[in-house]
Amino acid sequence: MSVNLEQKFMSELLTGGTFVPDLLLDFYPQLGLDAEGLVFLLRLLRHKKGREHLFPDELAKEFSSSKEKLSEQFAALREKGLLGPLPQANGFSLEPLFALLFDLWAFSKMSAGQKTVAAAPPQETAHPPKKTPFGQLYHSFEKELGRCLSPMESEKISQWLLEDKTPPEVIAEALKRAVLQGKASFAYIDKILQSWQKQNFSSLAEVLHNDSHPAAARTLPTKPKRQTKSAYSSVYDKTFRS
Repeated sequence: MSVNLEQKFMSELLTGGTFVPDLLLDFYPQLGLDAEGLVFLLRLLRHKKGREHLFPDELAKEFSSSKEKLSEQFAALREKGLLGPLPQANGFSLEPLFALLFDLWAFSKMSAGQKTVAAAPPQETAHPPKKTPFGQLYHSFEKELGRCLSPMESEKISQWLLEDKTPPEVIAEALKRAVLQGKASFAYIDKILQSWQKQNFSSLAEVLHNDSHPAAARTLPTKPKRQTKSAYSSVYDKTFRS
């Protein structure tokens, strides 16, 4: 490679990028996005550079995608509350995404602050945005348990979502069953989720199918050994399972 060509390559490599917020990479599962949804959102961020709004007709050609497929992807983001319609225009805004990221960031900061004053009740309890899967689970747990969650309990929900990659609806089902059995504790719910994970259940449909066909579930392939728990999990176990 010639020197001039290498310099040109490095120049384009370093200046032709798209800014990706670390907060988006940290919180995208809590926004209800999978890897494909995240990539699509990153492409929208790239397209938005220098533009005020997003217009699907322009994106269909740029993304080499059909309007039907693009409409489905936009509808999924709208359903998750990440895109907002523009008044009097056939376009969309990313302002709802940034608002949710702000709420998640603020909640993480408030939760961290509450840990430092655990000896005294906080004057204000941090609550995540209800529009996110994490927020919906958080409020469901508060409603079913009849009390505010501790910072460690909120982190446990985050661990199920982010580290264990457990779908929100599966966590909600475990909560429901624990409540019906009169054992609505985080320790018991964690045992339910661990049991389902060992049986290789990765969706609510598989859990419900096992209820009506328990013998068939035993034919599922063995799931790889669960990753070693984080230091937080050890603290959680000592606190809630002692």
